[in-house]
Amino acid sequence: MKKCFITSLVWAAAGLAYAQADPVTSAPEAPPINAAYTSAFEGYVPWGDTAIAPWATSNATVDARGGWRAYAKEAADARRRERALKATETQK
Repeated sequence: MKKCFITSLVWAAAGLAYAQADPVTSAPEAPPINAAYTSAFEGYVPWGDTAIAPWATSNATVDARGGWRAYAKEAADARRRERALKATETQK
């Protein structure tokens, strides 16, 4: 038991001696880092309510543009364009 205690003291002393050695003496000095501070809130615009039109005006606008069928046609045309674009890309 006494021998184990002495051995552990020797190992602890060796570890302390190694920890106190200066391993950085041969390393070149690094240039300073020029980090500029930029706030995450720079350019922040707080949320606010947007003005909305009365429902009667909105309904009249939709009716003037062709109703729900016009919006459905726009969506269908967009899907057709995407499919055509993908088809031409795969043929290349």
